[in-house]
Amino acid sequence: MNNLQVFKHELIPILRSFSETELQKFADFLSSPYFSFRKNLKLLYYTLFQFHPLYTHIELTKEYLYQKLFPGKKYKYSSIRDLMSKLHKAARMFLAYNRFSEDNYFSILMLKELRERNLTVQIKKELKKAINKVEYSDGIDPEYFMLKFRLETEKINFNVSTDKHITRKKIIKHSKQIKENSILLIINYISEIVTNYIYLIIESDRFISAKTDKTIQNIAKGIIDDNMFGQITAKSKFDFVIKIYRLLLKAFLNRGSWDEYTEYSTTFNKYLRRFGRDEASFHYSRMISCCILGSKYGNSRVKFDEELLKLYNEFLNGSYYINKKTRYIPANLYRAIILHGIKMNSLGWLYKVISEADSKLHPDDRENMQNYARAYYSFATGNYDEAFKYINLLDINYYIFKYDLYILKLRIYYDRGNYDSLLDQIRNFKQFIRNDKMLPKHTKCFHNNFVYYFERIVKLSLNSPRIDADSLKLKLKKVNDIYHKEWIMNKLDILSKPVQSYRKTS
Repeated sequence: MNNLQVFKHELIPILRSFSETELQKFADFLSSPYFSFRKNLKLLYYTLFQFHPLYTHIELTKEYLYQKLFPGKKYKYSSIRDLMSKLHKAARMFLAYNRFSEDNYFSILMLKELRERNLTVQIKKELKKAINKVEYSDGIDPEYFMLKFRLETEKINFNVSTDKHITRKKIIKHSKQIKENSILLIINYISEIVTNYIYLIIESDRFISAKTDKTIQNIAKGIIDDNMFGQITAKSKFDFVIKIYRLLLKAFLNRGSWDEYTEYSTTFNKYLRRFGRDEASFHYSRMISCCILGSKYGNSRVKFDEELLKLYNEFLNGSYYINKKTRYIPANLYRAIILHGIKMNSLGWLYKVISEADSKLHPDDRENMQNYARAYYSFATGNYDEAFKYINLLDINYYIFKYDLYILKLRIYYDRGNYDSLLDQIRNFKQFIRNDKMLPKHTKCFHNNFVYYFERIVKLSLNSPRIDADSLKLKLKKVNDIYHKEWIMNKLDILSKPVQSYRKTS
């Protein structure tokens, strides 16, 4: 048994994720007599804790753990295996309990329990406390509406069940409360269903084709045609939420329309301060996706590209990447920001982004993503040796964005004028793509299209008489599923010029 086996156990990632406060709380959790954990579990935890946060030290083996727990006894694999499994189960239980005790829905279950025990005084106090907590929370989001609906329902039921004198005035009041409360549920429903439709639209574009989501479009259009939004407009102080989600849906159903997008983004920004951080993060992400699709399919590509750069800047400066799911910039998003900054030739801005990104990237990805970013920045500024230095700091075979780096190396060789050796490298790259069984079909299509056009601009640079740059440009304009389309088009523009001296330049 070696240290790799301990490191690969499912328990270890959980322990690595613990903050200093959580590490201490977990020790207290294991000591709690309520849960009746075995004493050896706490000893096992303290032994593992000595190797925090990496748990990769060469001494950390299962035999070492066993001897610490059972000194002098013969090693028994099943014993340490069972203890590791039990500690893993305890760690997951601790995470759930920790989250649950802080969750707003804790009050809902508390009220249910109090109601079943007919503890009216405690119910009244808990209701007031829970409703105030929701009302004074940091902005609103779909969860706010569902939670408020649940609490208001509890309040209505409590008032009806404890009111001994029913009058016509009270019945009218209760009816009004039920109606207003129902609108909260409808708003939650609308926001959730629109969110799911848009997610399907984005995924269908990524993995299938933008033209194959007719079913999704028809269902979503049906919601608008049936005037679901209009039925509750002007009946709630939360009308602006309904309006924003309606505009969001229209912007995606008519993706590529600059007018639809700007109406949605302008309206959202008008009410930005009223939303919670998670909801603001969600809408910024949707605006980014809308701009990416608009640049891909619309007639206002320049406007969408410029807007996307502005959104990335606001997204980073406002820390809108921080939400309940993560406190760091996702690697895919950071990659998109780097590539778009280069595409827009905003190198001064990009340098600032990279310089300030260390604390914003997850510690596990930070070094790799920064080397990736610096490689692309160095390429964009013409520092090819520097770009290769950063590429070589990454293990290209195992890096998540290895294809980006393969293509970057090809582009560097091309810009350096190493055309003769490039054809062999292109053949190797085509073979690499062909043999990669893990590469999704749609991604393979993007890479194959890049290789197809890249190979032809290399041959054009070698004065191949069988390839015409102008014909290639016309063909390329119709292709959307390709990486670095603008870069290839730029090279074709140069190569299509009649002066021969352009043939051997980048």
